Amino acid sequence: MKAKALAGRLSEIGNEHLSVEYREYEHENHISVLPVLISQAIRFAMQKPL
Repeated sequence: MKAKALAGRLSEIGNEHLSVEYREYEHENHISVLPVLISQAIRFAMQKPL
């Protein structure tokens, strides 16, 4: 899994401005995962800044 390895390498950087999280969605495929990702992206965009 290249994405998981990349997330691991990026999280090792330790930059306070970079937050890395790897998520794997079981039972989802390239089409069914889209609504989940869009919902999470909207929630992320609507968060109040720290």
